[in-house]
Amino acid sequence: MRVLGISTPAKYVSISIADISVESGAVRQNIIAEFSSFGSKSEDLTALAQEIFRVSKTDIKSIELISVVQGPGSYSGLRGGLAAAKSFAQALDIPIVGVSALETMAGELINIEGTIAVILDAVKDEYNFALFSVSGQKISRLSEDTVLTKEKLGGLLDNFKMPVCVASPYDDIKGLSGNGNIINVKTFARAVNAGLSGYEKFHAGKSGDVLKMVPDYSHTPKIKEYKR
Repeated sequence: MRVLGISTPAKYVSISIADISVESGAVRQNIIAEFSSFGSKSEDLTALAQEIFRVSKTDIKSIELISVVQGPGSYSGLRGGLAAAKSFAQALDIPIVGVSALETMAGELINIEGTIAVILDAVKDEYNFALFSVSGQKISRLSEDTVLTKEKLGGLLDNFKMPVCVASPYDDIKGLSGNGNIINVKTFARAVNAGLSGYEKFHAGKSGDVLKMVPDYSHTPKIKEYKR
């Protein structure tokens, strides 16, 4: 199945095209094209998609599934990415699947064995957080996506007695925890991992309603009503 992956939960844009299938019980992914940029905005996604199709010489009509990071993440990033993804799904009349930004980030560490803690900014001194385990290149959830204060997150990280990889977009997490068992891995939610996660959800019979899908914000955006 040819999957278009879209990820815009923070200050970057990531888009990918990949052929994904199940062979002998294992999921295989052949990446056709991928583009990630920390300088682009979700508003640029349509133009970037056109470019990635052009450069890879891929017919947009060959896309069979859209997988998009639905949240958590920034208000403008998620809104723009999901809007573009829904437009593609409606124009091509194909299924769409929403995936977690934290699970997508965990996918970057699929080749390790052990526990992964994923951290992403929420608002002020709060963080989006989830725990995963990885074994044999298979990721399993140990917790649902949640929001923790800086104090609670630091206390949780301090309590790990065994080595744990922390996947985050930060250069280090010394401001959160000084636990020597923490292995910091700087990463972000790549579209190729979003595509793979979306394919697995679709293969399991889970797909979204393109008309009802909305961004999964960790906090309700504070939007002021415009009055004339």
